[in-house]
Amino acid sequence: MDRRQMLKAVKNILIISICIELAIVIYNFGINKLYGKLHFINNSIEEITRENIRIEEDDNSIFLKISNIQVEKIYNVSLVLSEKNKDVYMRILYNNDNDEKIMPKENAEGSKFKVYFISGLKPENFSIVFEKSELDVEKINKVIINDNIDYMPEVRFSIIQVFVIFTIIFGIYVCGKIYKFSNQEEKIIKKEWMFLSMSIIIGTIFVFINVPQVRYDEHAHMWRAYELSEGHIISKMNHELPTSIIDLFRRDDGTYPNKEFNYNTLKIKLSDKLEKEKKEPFPVGATASLTPISYLPQLIGVFVGKILNLGPIKILWLGRFTNLATYVVLIFFAIKIMPSEKFKSIIMMIGLFPMSLTMAATMSPDSLIIATTILAIAYGLHLKFDVKRIRMWDIIKLAVLCMIPTICKIVYFPLCLMFLMIPKKKFESHQKRILYYVLMIGIIFVPYLIFNRILALGEIPAAIRTNTIEQGLFIISDLVRDVQTAINTMYSELSLYLFELIGGWNTIKVISVILLIMILMVSYSKSEDGNNYLFTKKDKIIGGIIIALEVLSVIGALYLTWTQSKQTVVEGVQGRYFLPTIPLLLIIFGNDLIEVKIKNKKIKYMLILSICFIIIFGFSIRAYI
Repeated sequence: MDRRQMLKAVKNILIISICIELAIVIYNFGINKLYGKLHFINNSIEEITRENIRIEEDDNSIFLKISNIQVEKIYNVSLVLSEKNKDVYMRILYNNDNDEKIMPKENAEGSKFKVYFISGLKPENFSIVFEKSELDVEKINKVIINDNIDYMPEVRFSIIQVFVIFTIIFGIYVCGKIYKFSNQEEKIIKKEWMFLSMSIIIGTIFVFINVPQVRYDEHAHMWRAYELSEGHIISKMNHELPTSIIDLFRRDDGTYPNKEFNYNTLKIKLSDKLEKEKKEPFPVGATASLTPISYLPQLIGVFVGKILNLGPIKILWLGRFTNLATYVVLIFFAIKIMPSEKFKSIIMMIGLFPMSLTMAATMSPDSLIIATTILAIAYGLHLKFDVKRIRMWDIIKLAVLCMIPTICKIVYFPLCLMFLMIPKKKFESHQKRILYYVLMIGIIFVPYLIFNRILALGEIPAAIRTNTIEQGLFIISDLVRDVQTAINTMYSELSLYLFELIGGWNTIKVISVILLIMILMVSYSKSEDGNNYLFTKKDKIIGGIIIALEVLSVIGALYLTWTQSKQTVVEGVQGRYFLPTIPLLLIIFGNDLIEVKIKNKKIKYMLILSICFIIIFGFSIRAYI
């Protein structure tokens, strides 16, 4: 589509959007006038208490009549009960008992009933009637005469609403054009560039629409990043942070974190100044145990924010954005160096999971773990399939990529076994292969031990949920029970882990299901280069060991350090912890089973993904209003 067609489409869609908004204004104006004329709104409301209700009865029924009120005509009547009464049947008798009208429930609980009279009734000409067996008179709280409808729309022309309408129509138009384009012969569009464009757009939206403390300890990650920016690698309880940085996540009563943070809170906090000099001693919590490497991406944003003397919210946004940028760059190169087009598709899809991008668009160090793990897997497969002769420099690069997630969280150490999947014949000799592996182990674990020893000099608060010694004794006392606990945990929580793993925090479950189907279709679809990138039985065993060790390490670590003593379900496990295991699982154990005959299927997958993200954005915004 050329530029002239695009401009014409934009102009026409803008005109349509304005016309739709005008139609909405006219409709709202008409409804307001009509409802006013029918006395649904703009009435003089009068609340009737028990003193103004006259009670009459016969053998079976009770009659409530209204007396001593100032209203000339009754256009609607509401009866409010003091408790739920779902089975009560009410009716109105009017015009001297000659006519009858049902009084339907206004709410599902059956505690409020309401009826309308378009022409209006004189107060003396009606009564509320119900059977004696259905309701006790003492349960009647009050009667409201001419209770107005309070949900009428405003009659005003909204530029913001025009923009929203324009965006929706333009989005549908673009999707239609993309779909039409995708039915043509498949174009050569590199997957890494598709990922780059989508992740930057979607991730940037997440940076700003997700409020601070979106989920899971963003406050503590922000505080740790700021502490590191002050030069404090070893955390101490008496280290000072700017009060404004602390107050970003603190409630008015002094408690934290503020998990009720919403857009109204954001609007108030947006005007806060940094005030570097106004500080107070403040511990960063459990994040004191995390290595500075975990926070390198966020530190860039924090440093820039401090130099520019930006407010706390803007520093948070910058930290989020540099974290996102690091994630995007690492996944971009992971897709680029992946040997197979099918493998590239799998990595691209995982990199675009809502959970992956949501994590990348926060201050969480988990995004660095996910990205470096995926890049390490990609580079390991690159060495396995594409490189003819393995040099020491190749192993050093693989070791560094495996070292970063390991030093961030030790549970991801099994990644070092990727080395064993590289064919022996690619090494110059058996001795060099052993030497390279020893070198790799040293590069991975020596920095971890050094940083762990340094960080231990700090003041790291103990977990308040569990007694680690007692829980450790409990674990080693019965290994069979430990296996049962692991099975019970996976059995009871697997669906939750799956939804969290794929969909993120503000995603409806059906979106996770759709994305799961898409990633499985990609993993099990036939590829043209499939015969060039096959895994041996040994490779699958090694891959299975890596996945099993990482999963068990995550569960075991939380069983020991977070689960309260003697519990038989592991607490604290979250689906996002398993993201680093998914690429290997889908790549190694995915087979060429499904013939997907879709022209330009890459574009169609991206189109479906885009629609899913639009829905997610709506749910995310709704969560903070």
